[in-house]
Amino acid sequence: MLAFVACIAGGCAAPNPTGPAVLGGGTGEICTPIREGKTMLIGDLLQASNASEVKLDSASLKDEKNVQVKHAWVLPVEDLHQSYISMGTLEDSPTAKETWSSKQPLKDYRMSTQQTVNVVFEVEIKDPDQEASTAGMSVKYSSGSTNYLTEGEMGYRFPTTTCLSKQP
Repeated sequence: MLAFVACIAGGCAAPNPTGPAVLGGGTGEICTPIREGKTMLIGDLLQASNASEVKLDSASLKDEKNVQVKHAWVLPVEDLHQSYISMGTLEDSPTAKETWSSKQPLKDYRMSTQQTVNVVFEVEIKDPDQEASTAGMSVKYSSGSTNYLTEGEMGYRFPTTTCLSKQP
């Protein structure tokens, strides 16, 4: 059973940004079974360009089904070769446990130029007897007086049993 997926930040491709920051460590779908009583996490990297600082305003899920965000956090990424949180549970992930103490609320977080952070959502599965999914994450932010939206292309799926096959 997959309890946590980690990606080495230096090896993940990000889509072309439409503003001075871009969200996304890849495309496709990752999966972990619903774990009742556990803190379910999903995350992705947000990278600021070298052009300007950005202030994070809010974050949300895209096309979510049976899942909602409880809390949105930012974890600073000090080394682009370190593992980061992409999906799993706080309780079962050594990487999440190790970095969790450095979390800060996403709202009003200020990123410096060229900074990379791990945007992490604590999510709640509304009905644990039904599969949950989302098409990705999105982050609203501002730079100067301009507002932007960046969207990740990584989908997240929470099946009720295993990740080997989708349920109808």
